[in-house]
Amino acid sequence: MKKILTLPLLFLIILLNTTTVHSSPSLSSKDIISISTEVLDSMLQDQTVLKDKSYVAIDLSTEPFKSLSASEKLQVLNHMKKYDINHINVIASSINDLKNKGMFDKNNNLNFNGIQGIHLSITSMDILKNNEVSALGSWYCGPNSTQDMKVILINAEGKWKVKEITKMNF
Repeated sequence: MKKILTLPLLFLIILLNTTTVHSSPSLSSKDIISISTEVLDSMLQDQTVLKDKSYVAIDLSTEPFKSLSASEKLQVLNHMKKYDINHINVIASSINDLKNKGMFDKNNNLNFNGIQGIHLSITSMDILKNNEVSALGSWYCGPNSTQDMKVILINAEGKWKVKEITKMNF
């Protein structure tokens, strides 16, 4: 009987000694909001992408935003209201939502009866170092008008600021 109890106990000890728990650092909601607004501003740095646009759709359903509450997502949208110039509306919407609403023309452009838009999406945020984050994002107006970007941000004195922007072409 003693051997029967010893064997499972020995197995448990071996398992516990060989199992390592990796805890990855995570970003706070405040960090995600700050990083997001910096990245979204970077995407619209070239204001010509807003020419003739009626709306800016921001996808708040992607992975970086999943941990945010509705009021925290609203903070991101409210920050982007500064682009609400010349009657450009800022809305929260995924590409699929826009397709389901019929906001694409036959050529897959964000153009519905002359109402043109731009869709912004942040697909990932990865911590590179304690004070450095990489974010991948893109803007889309149509198959011939799209841009993927990688934005490196650094936290200096408690504020996230863009360090480097790389436009990627696939």
